[in-house]
Amino acid sequence: MNHKFRKPGYHPLRKLKIILSGIYFAVVSDFSVAYKVILSVPVLGISFMFQQWDI
Repeated sequence: MNHKFRKPGYHPLRKLKIILSGIYFAVVSDFSVAYKVILSVPVLGISFMFQQWDI
């Protein structure tokens, strides 16, 4: 019944917290998710380093 006392509307920080907790649970509970996250984070970092910024 805790949801009855929350303010209605969009709460981006609460949404981010729920997203991160879901990703954490998926990584901890499933090895296939863990190795995909571990491999994708460096690739994403390298792609941001070599991104061409068009102004």
